[in-house]
Amino acid sequence: MYTNFKMVMLASLLVGGQLFDLQAYAMPSAPGTPVVSDDRTRTDALRTLDEKHHAVILAERSGEPAAIHEALREQAEAELHLGLYAEYLGSTLKVLQIARRMQDLEALAQGLRDLSLAYQLNHQPERAMEEARNALAMVLPTKNDGSILAAQIFLMERMIDGGRAEQALTLSEKALDRARVAADIRSVAHIHMIIAEMRISEAAFGEALSHLAIAEGVIMDRGGREEQQRFLLKMAHAQIGMKRPKDAHHLLAEVEALLKTHEIAEHRTELLAARYDLAVLEKQWERAVMVLDALRTRTDSIAKAQVALQMAGLQIRYELDRKQSDNDRLRELNSRHAATIIGQREDSRVLLALLVCMIALAAGLFMSARYSFKMMRRMRMKNSVIRRQSDEIHAKNLQLEQQNHRLADALLSEEEKELTIKEIHHRVKNNLQVVDSLLSIQGVDQGDPAVERLFKEAQGRIRSMALVHEHIYRAGGMTEGTLRNHITQLARSVLTAYGVHDRISVQVESNEPMFHVDTMMPLTLLINELLTNAVKHAFIGRESGRIMIKVRRAGKGHELLFTDNGIGLDDSHYLKKDSFGLELVHLLAEQLNGEVRIIQGDGVTFSLKFSTERSTIRMAS
Repeated sequence: MYTNFKMVMLASLLVGGQLFDLQAYAMPSAPGTPVVSDDRTRTDALRTLDEKHHAVILAERSGEPAAIHEALREQAEAELHLGLYAEYLGSTLKVLQIARRMQDLEALAQGLRDLSLAYQLNHQPERAMEEARNALAMVLPTKNDGSILAAQIFLMERMIDGGRAEQALTLSEKALDRARVAADIRSVAHIHMIIAEMRISEAAFGEALSHLAIAEGVIMDRGGREEQQRFLLKMAHAQIGMKRPKDAHHLLAEVEALLKTHEIAEHRTELLAARYDLAVLEKQWERAVMVLDALRTRTDSIAKAQVALQMAGLQIRYELDRKQSDNDRLRELNSRHAATIIGQREDSRVLLALLVCMIALAAGLFMSARYSFKMMRRMRMKNSVIRRQSDEIHAKNLQLEQQNHRLADALLSEEEKELTIKEIHHRVKNNLQVVDSLLSIQGVDQGDPAVERLFKEAQGRIRSMALVHEHIYRAGGMTEGTLRNHITQLARSVLTAYGVHDRISVQVESNEPMFHVDTMMPLTLLINELLTNAVKHAFIGRESGRIMIKVRRAGKGHELLFTDNGIGLDDSHYLKKDSFGLELVHLLAEQLNGEVRIIQGDGVTFSLKFSTERSTIRMAS
């Protein structure tokens, strides 16, 4: 817009015309912006950078990652303040490396956002968007709505800067939903202002005004001065686009008043651009040319000041590095001198040690002769003691052999006890199979389908208990074998009993070993009830079906997931009304210290988190 051919021609026509004072349009930038306007502020900023660089050197000598991380972040902020964007990028990369070493999730997410901003300032929008996405992915697992919203808003701004307005608009809808659920009205207002900015860039000024109207109350009442300035500027651009110069004049006057108390260089430049657009709208060509000239002069001065600051920053870095190298050389010379002194001291110590050794050797020879005479007398006394101790050791060996015989007898008794328990489980399994056969015969003789169904359900529960005892008998305990094979055998038994093994498939996923019998018994009965209910009710009117059973670790315990792709709870009545099967499922879940949750979707999913520790399993009443 600023290089428009029509404006250039108009400027050439007005070169000799009357010019008016643009001091109101070209205010100097305030401290705290990347461009510093006076020597005193520049000196203070450079001194601050020098101090931060020294702080980084001291932190690196301490070797503490947290101290290095904090010092590097402060140095990066000082570089950003001075407009040293290349140096800011290098510092943010170091900060991110330290954050990864610290394994601090919040510090890592903040470092990724700082790196994204550094890439944006160094004209790498694609990498800026990539790091902003990584920052969002880093905070998503935390489930912290505030952190996630901040990361989403930051990514939207990077997308707008990178020319990805459509992607930013899609992300804004998700961010708005999250902000409304979290009742974060400031984030809602901020997102609407970003959407308005996108609409202004697309010349959709009416839609932009709608979004700005939603955000106005919150931003003007609760927002900071910088945010209020940004809002008023966007509102002025929208009013200019809607060809409402009177409203635009009023808004720009409010921005001017805010800038007098809180100057921001970027907003001052944007204010000049808005006044240029307003002058073009009102066809005030003379004022438009003067504003355009002031805007160009301001841009050139900012660029020159930024180059000067970069040169000063580089000079500081050079001086600091030179001082550091001089200090390193001095420390090296001191280390060499100290090593020489230490060597001389060592030589003196060696000579003194040799003299002491010679004196000690002479004394030792004298003492050795005296000691040998005494030793001969003591040896005779020790021999008599050794003989006496040998007799005592022989007596203790006899006692140990007797204890070994008693231990062997006890081990044989334990093996017999284990065989007895194994035989008891085998007999219990056989007795349960006899009960199953009796129930089968009795159910056939009744002739009543409802009674036969009850007998069949009872048979299924009997088979589940028999299956647990069978595994105990075969494996010699519940620590051998896999849980997957056990559940697969149970499912095959239920499908065969109801004659649906050819149309309903069951898939079992588990890498867990067999649990203790105190856990396996209620867990097997519960899976049997869920399988029975699914076979009876979940696939009514369907030719085929699929059931998924998964047992996996969940924290300190385990989780059972039972899923079918049947007709769901809306079209079936199983587990909706009170029944013995439903009551039994809940009782078994309570026995495992768990609770059954029903998740509706494509079919029905039952979830049960339970504990396998024997001390926490409740005994069945």
